[in-house]
Amino acid sequence: MNKSQQVIINIISEQWVTGEALEPMKFMTTGLLTHDEKNNEWTVSYDESEATGMTGTKTSLRLTKEGHVHFLRTGSVQMDVIFETGNHFMSQMETPFGLLDISILTNEVKGNLSEQGGELSLGYSMNVPQQEKISTKLNLTVAPKT
Repeated sequence: MNKSQQVIINIISEQWVTGEALEPMKFMTTGLLTHDEKNNEWTVSYDESEATGMTGTKTSLRLTKEGHVHFLRTGSVQMDVIFETGNHFMSQMETPFGLLDISILTNEVKGNLSEQGGELSLGYSMNVPQQEKISTKLNLTVAPKT
């Protein structure tokens, strides 16, 4: 059985391109925290907005019992990636502008979620053909909506 609750999600995304830091993106949104009791896994999901440039996209991050994060985007932008420390993952991302081949090297996956909320943290580098490599540190803080 799955149990869901409304949560407030604070997201901070820090990025570096060719070693140069970009302005961090910070925003707050509401979403769902769902506990899959059968598999003892937690999922944080929310709708993207104009602030991220992905209106019409739903993002879900599932913290697996093995400590990996299954990152899934559906809607106007589609992406399906498994973040596992030290793993090199090849995938495709579907955007309104077409299909992009992506390569992701995960440096860090940390997560601690419960009914009280918690945190998820991802550190990774993403390569897209004919573009500069982007290194990202993504932090989500989740708290029950009161």
